[in-house]
Amino acid sequence: MHPRQVEMRDRYFADIDFGAGRVLEVGCGTGAVTDALAARTDVSTAIGVDPSPHFIELARARDTNATFELGDACALDHDDDSFDVVVFHTVLCHLPDPDTAIAEAVRVVHPGGQVAIFDGDYCSTTLSLSPDDPLAPCAREYMAANCHDLWFMRTCPCRLRNAGLEIVSSLLHGFTDPDYFLPFAERAVDLYHALGNATDEEARALRDEVARRYRAGEFYGHMLYASHIGQKAA
Repeated sequence: MHPRQVEMRDRYFADIDFGAGRVLEVGCGTGAVTDALAARTDVSTAIGVDPSPHFIELARARDTNATFELGDACALDHDDDSFDVVVFHTVLCHLPDPDTAIAEAVRVVHPGGQVAIFDGDYCSTTLSLSPDDPLAPCAREYMAANCHDLWFMRTCPCRLRNAGLEIVSSLLHGFTDPDYFLPFAERAVDLYHALGNATDEEARALRDEVARRYRAGEFYGHMLYASHIGQKAA
């Protein structure tokens, strides 16, 4: 619900042709994006699918017009050509086999329908103020621990074309906010330490440097996102 995250989401939503408005979000988590889809006037049906029973339970507890189901991105329990749009919102970078998930999305979207992907260009995530900034390896290790493929969005257009889709929109979305990235930096330092890459003393110095920069107004964090929308041949 961060305002910039909402802005980025709505910006790529604006490039989607929702057609008759039957939309499937794959990897819906607790349902926030599916809810945003369900609230649109050009969406008639919004279904969220996730493999986590806990997330689906939380999603179903929301006050929403959306429907939530347990499901596997690589084996969707839906008929061929049954949706106007399939959305992957910060999902595919976490999957070991994103191409199978894309193929499933292409299967369930009808001819002329669209597959929309929004994810981070996580290999470019940074806390750095200089080329040899000591926080740089902390950010790299933290992102590597949380994503299967940090470079996924750079190969995504090619993957969509290989799946038979025509790219109709590609956008970059920058995101920076000191208050958002402060806990990110703190967790990154903790993980870097836990992995044995820093001594106790070095970890304390890194945490102190994060706090010093924040207090001095010098703290910086940036994450680049991208969106790609592909259309199935009519």
